[in-house]
Amino acid sequence: MKQYKKILSYVAIILILVAAGLIVYGFKGDVAQSVEYSSYNAEVDGTKALYLLSEKMGYDVKRYERPARFLPDNVTVVAIDPSLEMLEGSLEKKYLKAWLEDGNVLILISPDCKEYINELGASEPEDFGQYDRGYKYSVGKGSIIYFAESYNYTNLGVKELDPGVQFIDALEEGKHKTVLFDEYLHGIGSSGTNLWDILGFGGKLVVVQLFMCALILIFIKSRRFGKPVVVFETVKRKENENLFALSNIYYKAKANSMALEIYLGSLKQELAKFLGFGKDGWSDSDIVIAAKSNNNLKDLEVEAVFAECERFINNRKSDSKVLLHLYKRLETIRKGIK
Repeated sequence: MKQYKKILSYVAIILILVAAGLIVYGFKGDVAQSVEYSSYNAEVDGTKALYLLSEKMGYDVKRYERPARFLPDNVTVVAIDPSLEMLEGSLEKKYLKAWLEDGNVLILISPDCKEYINELGASEPEDFGQYDRGYKYSVGKGSIIYFAESYNYTNLGVKELDPGVQFIDALEEGKHKTVLFDEYLHGIGSSGTNLWDILGFGGKLVVVQLFMCALILIFIKSRRFGKPVVVFETVKRKENENLFALSNIYYKAKANSMALEIYLGSLKQELAKFLGFGKDGWSDSDIVIAAKSNNNLKDLEVEAVFAECERFINNRKSDSKVLLHLYKRLETIRKGIK
């Protein structure tokens, strides 16, 4: 039974970590797969075939789902029939133009974007393409390769082969090995305006893993080891009686008196050694007599201090103030022989 529980625990941890990965990566679901001209879409009006063709031709192909302000350099971005509302946003236009001027390439395929290209500050176009009439514009150090017929580049359109060949020619013209299919302009992805978006994949993965580790640690620490001990009423009453009995014994033993007695005995041993007596064969009166004739001890009232200590011990007193006073006097004697 314990072995099964252990296996189940491991399975649960694995499932949690897998779930964390899925949360970080994000589910695209049916929404992304049904968007027209999306590279997720494998239907006739999608562009997944073009995405896979680019991979087969040796390009490092990825989907991009963030605004233009986060675009990396040295890449070719593919935007097929993008949302004009998103494309013409003031910030999107501003950052896309700056990105192009830095030497990057945009392949734009849409029937409604000629005027937009002019707004990006593009130069006069050059004819481009053997199989589909297209144009190439310069924007700073970068360029835009433009085709008007979006439908030619869908999964159905590339079955004619010529549009696929034309598209690969455009990638070759771009001269970048990394190709990004822009899904943000199809309404897929995030705006990147909150912390979760800014963290990116690696940051999200670390945060989720830390959160999952914290949950697992709380689970482990909160587990009860062993069954609770059953304490019957009669047993508990007996324990209480024993506890009260021990407390009375300690009270009657007068711990202060015991402490002073132990300390006094230790001091007498030191005095005997200092005064030249052996380990045994001496008495308190021998120490007192010898102390009276010793220059270091004669003014320390050894006999009186011993007498007060004996009275305290024999009377089993527990007065802490008296004990402290006697301890200080004994310590004065001890310092006299150091």
